Amino acid sequence: MSEVPTERSPLARLVLFMICLSIAASCLAGFHYYVVDYPEQYAASHPPMNYGEYCVTYPDLFSCQWAAFWSGGYCDTKDYTDFVIYEICRPK
Repeated sequence: MSEVPTERSPLARLVLFMICLSIAASCLAGFHYYVVDYPEQYAASHPPMNYGEYCVTYPDLFSCQWAAFWSGGYCDTKDYTDFVIYEICRPK
């Protein structure tokens, strides 16, 4: 006996096409995220320390102010709970 070829309905072919298209688009979107978007977001959320400034740390306020006077910078005081940091920062 010869078999009668069964042809899929147009609706079944459309559904299969849409499923394959969505899988391909998801793979492409994931690839784009990991290649383009993720590195950009990571770089934006983790800027380098003292970005755009050149800072030198001093042990006390007097030496910081003295060096700031001669270098033309400003003495920045960062007060933490247990210690104080004195820095002179100048734009690069």
